[in-house]
Amino acid sequence: MRESVTELYATIEKAHGAAKRAAAVGEAASLGTARATPTTLVAELWELWGDGRALVGRAQRELLVGTALRRQEALVASAGTSELLARFFARYGSALARCGEGASLTERECAVLRVGADYRAVLGEAALVEADEAAFLLAEAARTGEVRLPSVVAADPVDAGPGMAALLRQCGCADAAGGEPFAVGGLPAETELSVLLAAGSAAAPALVLDELRRARGEGAATALVCGPDARSLYDLLAPSLVADGAGCDLRCAVPWGETLVGRAWTAVGRLGSSARPAAAATDFAYNALSGMDGAGARRLNGALRGDRLADGAAAAALLRAASPTFAVFERLQRAFSASGDAAGRTAIAADLQVLAQAVREARGLAPVERSRELASAAAVAELAEAAWSLGVPLADAGALLASRQVSVNARAAGRDGVRVEFAELDRLASLLPKSYDAVILADTTDAAFPAAQTRTALDGLARKLGLPTPADALERQRRRFRAGKDAACHHLALVVTQRTAEGEEAYPAFLLKEFAEAVADDARAAARAAGNVDEAAAWDECDEDAFGLPVLLLRGARRLGEDDLPVSVGAAFAPVAGRVSLRAVRRGRLDRLDLARFLRTADEEGRAVIVLSPSALELYVGCPYAWFLERRVGADAPDEEFGPLEKGSFAHSVLARFYDEAARRGIARLDDACAATWEPLFEATFDGVAAEQDTLEPGSGRLVALTEAEGLELARLRSQLRESLHRQARFAPSFAVRAHEHVIAAEDGVDYAGVRVNGRVDRIDVDEAAGRFAVIDYKGSAGAEYAAAMGDDAEAPPLPKRIQGLVYAQALRPTLAGLHCAGALYLAYRARTDKDMVAGAADAAVFGEEPFVGRSSVVPMNFDAYLDAVEALVTERVRRLYAGDIAPDPRFSGICSYCPAVGCERRLA
Repeated sequence: MRESVTELYATIEKAHGAAKRAAAVGEAASLGTARATPTTLVAELWELWGDGRALVGRAQRELLVGTALRRQEALVASAGTSELLARFFARYGSALARCGEGASLTERECAVLRVGADYRAVLGEAALVEADEAAFLLAEAARTGEVRLPSVVAADPVDAGPGMAALLRQCGCADAAGGEPFAVGGLPAETELSVLLAAGSAAAPALVLDELRRARGEGAATALVCGPDARSLYDLLAPSLVADGAGCDLRCAVPWGETLVGRAWTAVGRLGSSARPAAAATDFAYNALSGMDGAGARRLNGALRGDRLADGAAAAALLRAASPTFAVFERLQRAFSASGDAAGRTAIAADLQVLAQAVREARGLAPVERSRELASAAAVAELAEAAWSLGVPLADAGALLASRQVSVNARAAGRDGVRVEFAELDRLASLLPKSYDAVILADTTDAAFPAAQTRTALDGLARKLGLPTPADALERQRRRFRAGKDAACHHLALVVTQRTAEGEEAYPAFLLKEFAEAVADDARAAARAAGNVDEAAAWDECDEDAFGLPVLLLRGARRLGEDDLPVSVGAAFAPVAGRVSLRAVRRGRLDRLDLARFLRTADEEGRAVIVLSPSALELYVGCPYAWFLERRVGADAPDEEFGPLEKGSFAHSVLARFYDEAARRGIARLDDACAATWEPLFEATFDGVAAEQDTLEPGSGRLVALTEAEGLELARLRSQLRESLHRQARFAPSFAVRAHEHVIAAEDGVDYAGVRVNGRVDRIDVDEAAGRFAVIDYKGSAGAEYAAAMGDDAEAPPLPKRIQGLVYAQALRPTLAGLHCAGALYLAYRARTDKDMVAGAADAAVFGEEPFVGRSSVVPMNFDAYLDAVEALVTERVRRLYAGDIAPDPRFSGICSYCPAVGCERRLA
């Protein structure tokens, strides 16, 4: 009777494939032959001959290593440390307990061994055993005759730990590691080679699609496309392939945190830890698993961004009301962040089932996406089961979620039997020779097949302990590359990308050079054998523009440059077949809109007069296009901020209330002599306005400090206003405050330059004795652009850059009967010096000697005539408004500073 034989393969997929192939060809020798991996071999033998302990799973291992880590202080007890040590302990099993005598170890290395001892202890308490330890025990039992082992033959090189190596020796497989150095080898027999030269990464997908279509046209029914980013290739090419009738499969792994389940989970967690929860809540709302439509997500986003005081609890309440799945994610996230006791296990398990059902019912998910999300939800359930089985808190399992990789194995049906599989490069380890009609290695750069050996501190510890280290990185890459090329029956294509996605020069994999040399050597030998010396010599010529590959190897190579854009992007990956002519669009030209019909107007004797505030009029005069975007389109973000606008609104409120309260207390004018009286009043006023901010509605311009830094900014504003009041006490001593926040309504019928004025004057100061008034407009700062800038020798005044104060001054002249206007001034409450506090237009006869008013702000002419002259200049600009002119025409750079048209060709630096 033939002895039972077990063939050992690198992966279980390869083992199953070998079994199917043997059965398909009817190999008699396959009878009595089992096919397994090192892991499945140990599992089968342990189930038969083991001592009753179960083999530990990955999730259980990481949880128990985490438990052991928390019992010490020498190593950081993080999820990353737990994962790293778990792989180390899985490879070396109990061998760590039987070695290390006399080794010179560091304190950290000793700490690793102590954690390993604690891990083995908790492993024993849980009635679990490492596979490598089980293999060692089986080998020992076989040596004493207690266990009967099968004969094992290594069909693939096996990278075994010490226990597995001992077991394989007892099974008669002493050289499972591979022995001889591995060679990439040349081109397999009956296989055609194609080299696809892509100028950059954007050009590679089009070349791959073209190669797949060519292979299919030559009868290929199965094709494999392998690359480091299989998901992107699938997303780009699958629509075109499915349209051609081919079925498409995807096999890849994605980080759990990048799945919809992981992103929704993370967003819920961020709600409780973020001072501004709008981003987290919006991430959840736009997630396909939220169950919300786009309009609902936008409403929620606007509501939260417009309310700085909305905290995580408020955002969660909005999501509970709008999303049918939020409560499930919330409960699960809370359970995996807390102790997660056994009493809640039934409820948590029910929520996990609801989560999986929500994935199945989610709208708009492609089959690949649904497969990925089901695997993501299953990863959560797997960790929960592992935690429950070990009696550890669910929080320990939750900490491992971020490092989880989710396997995607999805299949999309085709109509003609042709199948194209997209897979990551790890798939190469599972391939059998001649298993696909066509194989395309979509990336042959050194980034895809790195030859550099990466070693960790744990590898150094293993060497000190005399333990077998993993196979050389270059050898592993050789095996992968060779498996990929040998898997092709008829077509092998290698994509050679010359530049990275960042535009940097790419470098070919060392294995590509080895393969090219092997192909050249085989071709030279064949040519010499045929007596063709010239052809043999021709293989020595290389193309330096193609990484030095042999010219003959590149014969027939297909090339695509990224300048061939239509062929490199899009669903069709084909040159443009036609075009549509569109009328040229001119910025600032309204072809189909009568602008005046969409503006607020007032009727004046049958004529529609446009109603504008002085600030809007100033903006239009400064640049019609900036006015259109800011005031008509409303291109502002919906966010409530703690910025200049809110600070300005707050300062206006404080100053207005302060002066009103001072007037009620009989303080007609501030001066330093009565500072002891008005300073406490200012402090109380500031405190009162600050206290009211919490009660104001979102979007009202409220100023609420939410952080320590914002609190310091608010304190700074208090000091700036206090300092400004001391300066105001010394400014224009003959004037006193008459009114604050004086309203000019459209119904009052006040016109300026052809438009109806509608606005609110910050402050009106009056010199009763001299019969004159000045308009005061508060600004945070008032630089040179606020000044009238009229020279002494000017024949006519120029149009000032800032006209808001001048508009108010002219509008108030008829209403303040008997008072002469002496100035339209801007008062900077954040000024650091006296000379920086006041700017604008001031009557030289009144303010000519005022130390706070600079020369550029003094008007050397009759001030009433000056106001009339400026209005006439503004009237010329306003005529354009009635004509619907919104063309970009900035008068100075300050207008462009905050304009949303960042790409405007008229934008001033």
